[in-house]
Amino acid sequence: MGELRDELDVLRGELEFVTLTLGAPLAHVEHTGGVIHEELRERMIAADGFDGKLDGRMPVAVLQELLRPAVLEENPGDDSTPTTAPNPSD
Repeated sequence: MGELRDELDVLRGELEFVTLTLGAPLAHVEHTGGVIHEELRERMIAADGFDGKLDGRMPVAVLQELLRPAVLEENPGDDSTPTTAPNPSD
């Protein structure tokens, strides 16, 4: 049970990091007058259906497919995604 809780804590931390990563530029753009809440909401509703379901969610795989660089499409067998972030001091 402890291992599962540890994994859940890691996933929660990753989700909170992604939320902050998205929230900061969205707040900046809104503050500078580039986006308003209603426009963002409309874009989210439009993107919600990319996975074929209007449920307020988007699986990571759908976003990966939308944003996947062409180089990965040329080498689909490469699943060498690092499991940890590189250390900037290396």
